[in-house]
Amino acid sequence: YISSLSECRQEKALINENLFERIKKILLDPSNKEIDTKTTREWARKRFILEEITPGDYRIMAKRDNKPVLIVENMYEVLCRIHAEIDNHAGQKQLWESVKQNWSFVRQEIVEKFVNNCTICATRKPSFHPLAS
Repeated sequence: YISSLSECRQEKALINENLFERIKKILLDPSNKEIDTKTTREWARKRFILEEITPGDYRIMAKRDNKPVLIVENMYEVLCRIHAEIDNHAGQKQLWESVKQNWSFVRQEIVEKFVNNCTICATRKPSFHPLAS
C-alpha cells in the first residue's frame, strides 16, 4: 500500500510506532519548537489529540472521528481478532465496517489485502469454474 503512494505522502499515510512517539511528544509539549519539524508539529496538532488512559500512559485520538489511532505494529493482530472473533470471517466489507467503527488511520486497501490473504476465507470462496457436461 505505502509504495503505491507519492513519496511525500508515504511517511504519514499510516502511523508506525516511531511516528506515534513523535506525535505524542509534540502533543505533550506543544510549545516546544525543538521537537521534530514545523510541518510535522502543525500536522500533529491539527489532526490529533491525546487521551490519558492511566497516569503517564496515553493514546492518540484522531480529531476527525475521535477514535484511537491504530499503529502499524498492532494492525495485523487487531485485524485478525476482529476478522476471526467478531466478524467470523465475514469478508472485506464487514471487516472494514467493524474496523472503521473503532479505529482511525486504517486504510480500506489494507483491509481488502488482509481478507484476500486469509486462508480460511480463500477456502470458502465459491469456484466459478463451469461444470463439465
